[in-house]
Amino acid sequence: MKEIRNEVVPTGDSVLLSTLDEGESSEVRAAELARLCLKVAPPSGLKIGEMRKRQHVLDVIEPKLRTAKSFKLEEGHVKTLKGAVESFDWPFYQQSLVDFLDAVDKLKVTLNNDALNLEGFRLQKTKSAVMKRSDFLRIMVDAQREDQRGFKAAEVRRRVRIIDALEAEKSSKDDVIRFEDEDYDALIELADLARWSLVDRGLIELYDYLKAQQ
Repeated sequence: MKEIRNEVVPTGDSVLLSTLDEGESSEVRAAELARLCLKVAPPSGLKIGEMRKRQHVLDVIEPKLRTAKSFKLEEGHVKTLKGAVESFDWPFYQQSLVDFLDAVDKLKVTLNNDALNLEGFRLQKTKSAVMKRSDFLRIMVDAQREDQRGFKAAEVRRRVRIIDALEAEKSSKDDVIRFEDEDYDALIELADLARWSLVDRGLIELYDYLKAQQ
């Protein structure tokens, strides 16, 4: 029997592009656009391993997004950032964006935190909803298979058993989710396969917590 505490997952703020009125513009820093690309996953989503790589880059740039003149990045960080920028779907095109894309394309070690003028758009932070561990576990269980095929009988049964454990916790008084060992192993498999739409330290910490209980 495995037991996990059903605590709130401390997720951070999300960031997105929002439109401005015609003729308006906003000033952003290169690091802020880099953060946007790193935080938002491609349509196919991100597994924990890739999310962890992106979070490592965010750990470097987020503390001084607007104040640092430049950032020294390791080789792995550069590769991760370039991949995030290349996979990002931009809702607009303009010269300032080309300047940013060119700078990232040429990036080797130092990311200059230049000021850029975005016409018609601004970056906006949004508060993440308060969610508990059980909420994220349900998302993992409900997710489709990576190959988009349906579920065979054994997988149907194990997913239902995991959902039953999550439902049972709702009526308990100790905020503890209890899994049979076999079902918990199945849950870890789902956690390994899960693809997420955003990068968040809270999700990484949740994954590490689940693995530590195995």
